[in-house]
Amino acid sequence: MATSYSIRAALAPDIARCAALYERVGRDVFTWRPIDSFQASDFFTFAAEEEVTIAEVGGGLLGFLSFYRPQSFVHGLYVEEHARGRGIGARLLELVASDAEAALTLKCDTANEAALAFYRKLGFKAVEQGSEDGVPWVLLRAPSQLGRAGARLHKRT
Repeated sequence: MATSYSIRAALAPDIARCAALYERVGRDVFTWRPIDSFQASDFFTFAAEEEVTIAEVGGGLLGFLSFYRPQSFVHGLYVEEHARGRGIGARLLELVASDAEAALTLKCDTANEAALAFYRKLGFKAVEQGSEDGVPWVLLRAPSQLGRAGARLHKRT
C-alpha cells in the first residue's frame, strides 16, 4: 500500500530543502550536463521570482515544482528517486495547471528521455526546439485538460 503524501505551497523554511533536492537530483539525472550546472544557490535565485509547490510525507520532502506565473512556465519539476512513479509529478503539474492563466509550458532536455516520456504520457506536445550551451531542448505545452484534472484533484484536498 502506498503512503499518502500532501501537496502545499512552499514556505520560506522549505526553500533550502528544495534547493538541496534541486542540486542532488539535477546532478544525478542530468549526467550529460557539467556537474556545476546544478547549484543550490541558483535555486534560491529562481525561487525568489517563482512559486514553489512541494510534495511531502511526514515532513520529508518528496519533490517540488517551481512555477513562473507571468509566463505559465514550469521552471523545474524534481522528485526524489525513491518517490518516482507514485503520481507526485503529475499531481504537482495538475494542481499548478488548475490555477494557471494559460496552458503550462516547460523546457526539457532532449537527452532526458524519461522526463519526455512522462510529459508525453500527460499529453504535453512539442511546440519549439532549440539548444542552450550545446544542449538540445524541446519546449512542451500542456493539454488544456491537464488543468481541469487538477481542479478536480484540488477540490478533494
